[in-house]
Amino acid sequence: MKPIQIFISSLTFIILFSSCSDKKGLKSVYGLQNDTIVSIKNYDRDGRVIFDRTTQIIESWDNGLMTWMTAKEFKGNRQTYEYYAHSNSGLRITIFDYDQNGELNGEFSKYYSSSNEKGRNPFGEIYAIESRDSLKSYLQSSIPDSVLFSNHQGANNENTEYFKSYTDSLSLKVKEYWTIVEGSETRKTIKKFDAKGNLIYKYNKTQWNEGIEKFQYNQNGELIEELKIWDPENNRFQKKEHYYSNGLLQKTLFYHDTALAFKYEYFYNDTLLDKEIKTRVTEAEHFKDRKKIETTEYRYEYFE
Repeated sequence: MKPIQIFISSLTFIILFSSCSDKKGLKSVYGLQNDTIVSIKNYDRDGRVIFDRTTQIIESWDNGLMTWMTAKEFKGNRQTYEYYAHSNSGLRITIFDYDQNGELNGEFSKYYSSSNEKGRNPFGEIYAIESRDSLKSYLQSSIPDSVLFSNHQGANNENTEYFKSYTDSLSLKVKEYWTIVEGSETRKTIKKFDAKGNLIYKYNKTQWNEGIEKFQYNQNGELIEELKIWDPENNRFQKKEHYYSNGLLQKTLFYHDTALAFKYEYFYNDTLLDKEIKTRVTEAEHFKDRKKIETTEYRYEYFE
């Protein structure tokens, strides 16, 4: 059975680590389950995340590891490159193009799918990658030269991405992305942001699926609900509810449709996240490859 990847928004991790006041000079955060590193976040000296890796232990794979990661490069305040790898799906490099006024013109990617390889988890070796530079080198050597970037002139090359931004009738900032492969649109993404810059809506459609994500915030600007409708036609969804105390995330409830599936509890040393306990509540068949209780402990490294 193909494992189901639980909907874990990057916004949840932003909540956890942005709430930690002891971030000055923070270089890396490691999450460990026993001796297995299940998460890595590397920061630059400006406090920006430049490398983010997550690993999921799959018991049905004889405790095999499914890993995905993203790295970012910046020039000044502008992101110029993004590097992405998923051990079970594929590899991608994205270039961000700006006009002379510093406004984003477009995003241009090249993608290499795992369908080109044999077997399950074909890029499993990426678990060994623990830094941006290592991921960058891996992608540059692993994506075949035949997979090309756009020439920024039109839809003549395979895997060409486009972008536009505007304000809608409700005064929401809207960003649209779409991908052209051999002259046909294969993916479209729409993101909407409120006046404070919070992401409140995301729509994504590919050749194979369609999904909607919605986000709600409280009066303090804290994210309190994440809803992912992964099968709009049949109203199938996943939902996460977040609970806070004194500005720190204390508990998250994860629902698969209307049934509670997982509970996350967070523990701090002062305001620094120290430990996370995930409890599997559901007995649903497609979640039984997850342990009943998973405890992740966090370790921190700082710039000298």
